[in-house]
Amino acid sequence: MDPRIVRAKRKAQRRPAGVNRSALERHETGEGSLAAVFHLGDEELTQLREHAVALHAGGKIEQARAVLELLIAMDESDAGILLLLAACCAELGDLDAARHCFRAGLEGARAAGADTLCNLALAWGSYLLEEVNHA
Repeated sequence: MDPRIVRAKRKAQRRPAGVNRSALERHETGEGSLAAVFHLGDEELTQLREHAVALHAGGKIEQARAVLELLIAMDESDAGILLLLAACCAELGDLDAARHCFRAGLEGARAAGADTLCNLALAWGSYLLEEVNHA
């Protein structure tokens, strides 16, 4: 059996079942993340991110969008997630959501000093505008 699966199963067995009630209360007041409510650690969140990227790359855009929206709901939104969500929304024809996510992702990339990501996002945004204008 794959060692990663064995490690994941062991970790899942050690993790408390159900909802972390105190984390839920903190989340309700805006002080905690939804990931903490469900006992998700960095490894699980990384797996969700990678899964979303793989879904998108495999052409499963609606499923990728759902995973990305889940990550955002768990306060795990960074520039990369927002920009990939923008791409999903654009591919699905939801241009208002695509613009919103694109702007938020670009702002996040700028705030993080991620110049390469900013440049890639701007190039993609220009391409998207041309596509929309020619449609």
